[in-house]
Amino acid sequence: MKSKYPERKIVCFLDSDAVKERDDINRVISKEQNKYRMVFIENGTFEDLFDLSYSVEILNYLYTEGVDILTSDFDPSKDFLSNVKKILYHKKKATFDKVLFAQTIALRIHTDAIPKQINEVLNIVKDFSSPTKFLKN
Repeated sequence: MKSKYPERKIVCFLDSDAVKERDDINRVISKEQNKYRMVFIENGTFEDLFDLSYSVEILNYLYTEGVDILTSDFDPSKDFLSNVKKILYHKKKATFDKVLFAQTIALRIHTDAIPKQINEVLNIVKDFSSPTKFLKN
């Protein structure tokens, strides 16, 4: 991306299982924070960032067949994805559609409930898209 689009500003958002990628990317972008930024989720995945009760509400909205999913169905020692795959299979006879879940939660979430890390990405994008305050040589 860096060589193909040298002027493009890039924000990278990584789940906690991408430690090697995080370290490699940090090495490459360390002196170019004006063009490249990374936000790393320390624990879990994108889906783990959201309040569980809100995620359960979204799941029941998306998967209407079968028995309602409850927050108590989730094992707190496991991440959201591990839980939801098992729960959806047992309660809804469905498989988890990660993209549909992300789209739906993004469109339905109240701005006050947006997780800190996602707000961080949005603030970086806003910063990157603002006109520069300096003249370009």
